[in-house]
Amino acid sequence: MSDFLGFIVEEHIRFFHRALSLMLYVVFCVLGRSVYLNIPFLIVMNILVSLVGLIIYAHYADVGCDPLKSRLISNSNQVCCLFFSQAYFLLM
Repeated sequence: MSDFLGFIVEEHIRFFHRALSLMLYVVFCVLGRSVYLNIPFLIVMNILVSLVGLIIYAHYADVGCDPLKSRLISNSNQVCCLFFSQAYFLLM
């Protein structure tokens, strides 16, 4: 269940990014400035994704737990899913 929840969150973020990029391209294509208007958005998205990665790293460094070595996950790509599922469990 926790992997599924993390997967859903990740896919929604990816879908939002693709959809918004496509909408910006379509809306501003007539003006010919779509690339220039999309660049700040991509920079902001990259900064936010990097900050989320740093937050996840800081959380597991503070706890002193490596989820991959403790076999909570089988692949390093599942760290984000594990983090969001644990954070969701703490909120409930």
